Amino acid sequence: MAGWERFVRRVHDSGDWEIYLTGSSSRLLRKEVAAPMRGRSLHLEVHPLTFPEFLRFREVEVKPHSRASEAELHRCLEQYLEIRGFPEVVLAQPGWHEAILQEYADLILYKDLIDGFGIGNSPVLKLLLKQCLGHPAGLFSPNKFFKSLRSQGVQVAKDTVYAYLDHLEEALVVFPVRKWSRSLRVRSMNPVKLYAIDNGLAGRFSVTPDWGKRLENAVFHHLRASHPELFYLANGHEVDLAAAAVAPREAWSVAWSLNDPVTRARELASLAWARDNHRQIPCSLVAHELPPSWNEAFPVTSAWKFLVAK
Repeated sequence: MAGWERFVRRVHDSGDWEIYLTGSSSRLLRKEVAAPMRGRSLHLEVHPLTFPEFLRFREVEVKPHSRASEAELHRCLEQYLEIRGFPEVVLAQPGWHEAILQEYADLILYKDLIDGFGIGNSPVLKLLLKQCLGHPAGLFSPNKFFKSLRSQGVQVAKDTVYAYLDHLEEALVVFPVRKWSRSLRVRSMNPVKLYAIDNGLAGRFSVTPDWGKRLENAVFHHLRASHPELFYLANGHEVDLAAAAVAPREAWSVAWSLNDPVTRARELASLAWARDNHRQIPCSLVAHELPPSWNEAFPVTSAWKFLVAK
């Protein structure tokens, strides 16, 4: 309803009221809505369930030093990475998850984005959503995406691609992470890593799930709660996430399995490069499947333990 925010302001100013406004529409975040509430409101983002919240919804208890509990937590993590954390989806009976998530995907596409932002080129938006959500925790270059569209005969302006990507970020559908550099120009010129708001939602846009990327997506959201400035490190090697302000101060790499010697060697080499090039910052690995023994220079944490830690 047009003008609802002005009505709420009048109600607020007319008496001793405590008012809670909730909604899933990105329009609630738009500047034109926030302006009438200036000085009268506190803005809170409510994200999908964290892994500990997911466990509470499933009534699963973390029992230290219990092999049975650890095995169950491994299974729960795989379920979490598949359907993630929309409460209705988590509580739904098996068989309903995909239908609910598809409904959410359609609502985000048509209501939050096409209607909410007045998007005229919906085919391009659908292709952008498929690219961004279908490859969570993947590198994305708007310029390369634009060139790919033009090579396919899709008529679109480069500014439109950048504008649509901004809309996805404003609607909290994707979260961009830039390459760390002291130079703002270098940050803007390199591809961004795009993390999806929800793995289950991202699954509606992908054909084959990449479990390593889904795990990295969950690790990103876990770290974002305590590290508001996250980057990735890259220069011949790549480290998935680094907390930084004026300089990187801690870094993490994420892998589904460390049982493969090639994968293990690659991840350890990347962490060694990050440590040696960024003032010996703490670096560690997060993985779902760990080798029987670990005698390497960098610590490794089982993914479920990492995600339940505060």
